[in-house]
Amino acid sequence: MQHTLTFCGCGWLGQHAIAPFQHKGFSLRGTRQQQTDADVLSDHGVQGITFSLEAQWSAPQLQRILNVDTLILNIPPGRKRSDWNSYIRHMCALIDHCRSTDTRVLFVSTTAVYGEIQGVVTEHSPSQPVTASGQAHVAIEQHLMTTLPNRATVLRLSGLTGPDRHPARSLSGRHVGGNPAQVVNLIHSADVIRAMLAIVEQQYWGHTLHLAATQHPRRDEYYTWACQQLGMPLPTFDLAEDAKARGKHIDCQHTLEQLSLNLQYPTPYDMIG
Repeated sequence: MQHTLTFCGCGWLGQHAIAPFQHKGFSLRGTRQQQTDADVLSDHGVQGITFSLEAQWSAPQLQRILNVDTLILNIPPGRKRSDWNSYIRHMCALIDHCRSTDTRVLFVSTTAVYGEIQGVVTEHSPSQPVTASGQAHVAIEQHLMTTLPNRATVLRLSGLTGPDRHPARSLSGRHVGGNPAQVVNLIHSADVIRAMLAIVEQQYWGHTLHLAATQHPRRDEYYTWACQQLGMPLPTFDLAEDAKARGKHIDCQHTLEQLSLNLQYPTPYDMIG
C-alpha cells in the first residue's frame, strides 16, 4: 500500500519536495490558500487542496488533509503578521485534530527558537526565543510534542536557500547593521528534503532536530562574496564593537548521525545558483 502524505502548506519548499517524494513512491496531497495554486499542484500529480489556516475549516476538508500516514506541517506565519496569538491558536487547533487519527506529524520549525544564544548550539540547547516568530514556534512545538509525543518530530531550519532563493539577494546594495563577524547558518532545500524523507522513511518520531550547513563563514565575508558571484551590488557592514562575538553556530551533527545523512551542501559557498 502506498504511503500517503500531505504537505500542509505546499509552498516553495513543498513544491521542490514533490518530485523526490514521488520518486520514492509516496501518494501526495498538498494545501494552498488559492484554488488556482491548488490546481497547479494537481497538474504535478499532487492532490491539491485549498486551505487557509485562519478560515473556517470543514470536516471533509480536514479529512482530506489529515487522513494520511504523514502530515508535514509547514505553514509559515508570513512576514507581515501582527496577530501572533491567532497563528499559534490555529496551528495548535490543527494539531489537536490529529488526536483522533493515526497521522504522524513532521513540524517544520526554525532555529530562531534559540534566540541570541552565543556559541555552539546543539539539538539539546535550550530554547530562548526573543522574536515573536521564535516565541510562536516554541509554543507550537511544545503543544505538538505534548499532544502527540510518540508520533511527531520537530525539524528546526536555519536560513533556507535553494534554487532562485538566496539571502544575498535581499542584502545586495544595503547597509547591513549588527556584527559582521557573526557566522552564517544556512541550509539548502535539497538537504532539508533529504532529511524529511529520512524522518518519514525511518519513522523517526518523538524527536527535536535541526539543520544547518557544517561550515559557518563570517557574514560580511560570505555575503560580499555571494553578491560578487551573483553580479549584484555589494552590501556594506558596520565595524562591530566586539568583532570576536560569533553569534549562534548551529551544529547539526547529532541530527545527521541519527538520520544517517551526509549533507549535499555542507558549505554555504556551494549554495549559489
